[in-house]
Amino acid sequence: MSRRILLLLVLVILAAGGGAWWWLHQGQEATDNAYIKADILPIMSRVNGTVTDILVEDNQLVKAGTPLLKLDPSDYQIALAQAKASLAQQQAVLDHLIDRQQAQQTLVESARASSDAATAELKRAQQQVDRLSRLSGKQYVSQDDLDAAELSRDAAKARLAQAKAQIATEQAELTVILGEKPQLEATVAAAQAQVDDAQLQLSYTTLLAPRDGMVTSRQVQLGQSASPGSRLLSLVTPRIWVEANYKETQVAKMQVGQDVDVEADALSGVHFKGHIESFAGATGSEFALLPPQNATGNFTKVVQRLPVRVAFDAGQDLSVLRPGMSVLATVHTE
Repeated sequence: MSRRILLLLVLVILAAGGGAWWWLHQGQEATDNAYIKADILPIMSRVNGTVTDILVEDNQLVKAGTPLLKLDPSDYQIALAQAKASLAQQQAVLDHLIDRQQAQQTLVESARASSDAATAELKRAQQQVDRLSRLSGKQYVSQDDLDAAELSRDAAKARLAQAKAQIATEQAELTVILGEKPQLEATVAAAQAQVDDAQLQLSYTTLLAPRDGMVTSRQVQLGQSASPGSRLLSLVTPRIWVEANYKETQVAKMQVGQDVDVEADALSGVHFKGHIESFAGATGSEFALLPPQNATGNFTKVVQRLPVRVAFDAGQDLSVLRPGMSVLATVHTE
């Protein structure tokens, strides 16, 4: 009889425990297929060069714009000096042309002034001829006076024609100069672009931190040759989140904004608060190198997992968490 009572008590305790566990976990969806994530930026050289100075160590915190390492700038300094010399040469040619333009413009204006003066002189000479012609008809002046006036008029005509010809000559020279100017301006602009490019290439010999973060995976050594695209170190940015991979059967009641409890495997008993920020656009298998081909004849149904992004609530000390850590993520769906 006592054994029956004992067995009954055990069954009651198990049933009560199961009921309590069910009550405590209803309205929750949990997964341990979850990991801390962060943006990890590869720091790569953009130019060829030899590493001459390493300014940071692994696990060092840096601010955006902090110099991380330097490459030998000698070749790029020479290239910049050559580009500046070429620019100065082309600018001197353009400046000389501008001086010629200004001088030629002065000659054109002087020729126009001479033409205006010759026009006025011709007008006066013609008026004198007209006056003397009228007086000659009345025998008031001699024929010699009229002939002299006509000679003066003809000389004024010649001087006007010469002045107009001079205007055409000087204007033609000015047109030639103005035609050369755009080409020289383009040459100067191209030389300035070469200077800007050389300056930019020189700036690439000092690698700067693109964002705040922690230096990690420093693989570069002094004297090492760096080439464009070569990864020298990495920078882990401070903003972290959780990527939790829930079974597709778990996400039916999940919504953006729901509270999430996060517990890191490395910090047993320490809980962090977060919330669902977003759902992935596809299950994880769709991003595999070889996505499953379910249309084949041999089909085995496998429960898929959907990545869910969990953001940490503000006001928590997250400094102990590192990207890659495993966590248990529990969503409170009710």
